[in-house]
Amino acid sequence: VYDANTGRAVTRMDAVVSAGFDGAGDKLAVASGGVAKVWDVSRNKATIFALAGRRPPGAVAVALSRDGRTLAAGYSDSSVAIFDVTTGRR
Repeated sequence: VYDANTGRAVTRMDAVVSAGFDGAGDKLAVASGGVAKVWDVSRNKATIFALAGRRPPGAVAVALSRDGRTLAAGYSDSSVAIFDVTTGRR
């Protein structure tokens, strides 16, 4: 991930299969390495969203709501989980 203003690398993510910003561009959702993550751009911090007991996690698609409060994560078994980004709860 690069800072668009400076062109400087901010962080690195491997095996990204899906990514998308919220409406304001403040948060980036990523499905990478089978895990769903939301990266807070201003804080340069990622939070992992996982389903308890899921081995391997298998996240293959992500989408954030326009307001950045809700994350939808699609999994390789065709299931979808909806998370509250603020609390991390499903």
